[in-house]
Amino acid sequence: MKKKSIMGPEAKGKTKGFKTEPLEELYRQTPGHGSKENKDPEDIGEDLESLSLDQKQLLLYAEELRKTYAKEREKARGQRKALKELKETYESTLLALASALDAREHETHLHSQRVMEYTLEMARKAGIKGKALVNIGRGSLLHDIGKIGLPDNILLKPHGPTVREWKKIKNHPRIGYGILKEIKFLEGASEIVRTHSERFDGKGYPQGLKGKAIPIGSRLFAVADSFDAMTSDRPYRKATDYEAAREEIKRCSGTQFDPWAVEIFLSIPKKRWEEIRKRTQVKQRKIVAQKST
Repeated sequence: MKKKSIMGPEAKGKTKGFKTEPLEELYRQTPGHGSKENKDPEDIGEDLESLSLDQKQLLLYAEELRKTYAKEREKARGQRKALKELKETYESTLLALASALDAREHETHLHSQRVMEYTLEMARKAGIKGKALVNIGRGSLLHDIGKIGLPDNILLKPHGPTVREWKKIKNHPRIGYGILKEIKFLEGASEIVRTHSERFDGKGYPQGLKGKAIPIGSRLFAVADSFDAMTSDRPYRKATDYEAAREEIKRCSGTQFDPWAVEIFLSIPKKRWEEIRKRTQVKQRKIVAQKST
């Protein structure tokens, strides 16, 4: 049996200018449809019977499409909600982990979160977007996760480490990289963790990478990390003011820091750095409040 085409007469040999009609229009063309009188089911049945086979097929397909679209839309809505909740869980877990690391080193409270925000600000200024930006943020937040492998008698030592202890400390980027590289959604972040202690002049550790061999994220991080270290109180010294920290970063351009990263840092006004610092403090207070409820 030959299958009848569902195309209307307008489409046969003449597709130019052909327009599909909304379902409402098809119903309006049905005798009696749209009148103000109340119609019983038998009347409606008669109206539908008056439609051509092509129109009935179109209505059937349109109804199936409507149902399928409604189901897929609901499914997508559920998936978006699940993905959003999963992402929020990931981020909360990472923040909690970073907070625990900072709390272990009593003098570095909120250091990891501030450095993450500072680095992200510079990365956005540099035009970095999407997944690369996410990886830079996560890598900056978890940069010191390798210190989990360091004993307290080394990490919390009030005086400078011995040569042997310093060798262990310099290995923490490798330890951190080893922890994160096996976690799929942190794979990109692990590269920042592995290279965050490298220097532009090649005198960093653990690999002694130089110049552009160091990932962009780590070159930006190096400036942000030093800026936060200088402008935060430590048990053995008071915080340096913004102007002094700015001059020190300029002085180390081309040696410790990539000149390109320094220029990005200098292009961001002091007010913006202060806003980020305050915002980080507010975020931390919210996290603490959520945990206590």
